Amino acid sequence: ERYAHQNRNQMDRHHRTALRIADTSYFSFGIRSKADVTMDGLGSQLLSIKDLSTNILSSFFENIIQSKSKGFVAAPQVLKHQTVSLIFLEPSTRTRVSFEIAAQKLGGQTVLIQKEGTSLEKGESILDTFQTLHAMGSNYFVYRASDSSIHEVAKHFGNKIVLINAGDGVNEHPTQALID
Repeated sequence: ERYAHQNRNQMDRHHRTALRIADTSYFSFGIRSKADVTMDGLGSQLLSIKDLSTNILSSFFENIIQSKSKGFVAAPQVLKHQTVSLIFLEPSTRTRVSFEIAAQKLGGQTVLIQKEGTSLEKGESILDTFQTLHAMGSNYFVYRASDSSIHEVAKHFGNKIVLINAGDGVNEHPTQALID
């Protein structure tokens, strides 16, 4: 039971961190206060805007409004000593740079993976790429692709990683939906 409690606390921390990355990524006015947004029921994956409950969305926007009214706030270093893998298999400037800056403001280091110049170009599967990066210590992933392969990755890893959909072709782009 002690292990289950520790694991639950770790997952809660991952949930809050995932939302911090997502909400920080598009809001240039700064990072909200240390007040946490609980992502009950979401797990550590943000694949679709449909995954977000009304309570999560309300808390999210309430925190954004509060942060904006308070001005710039120093970012909580929730990603200190963590690696955030940015896997962008299709071109993106705003989304990629937004997540990169957000992760760095939260104390994380980023690794950018694009198709060109990696083993993906030689035919390595996306799952192999994720497994390699995870084995190297990355537990946070922002993934953008032209297809819906993010669902395969999500199913394979479950709650072992934090996974944010940064756009999967014409299907979903939940962080963009949040700012729209």
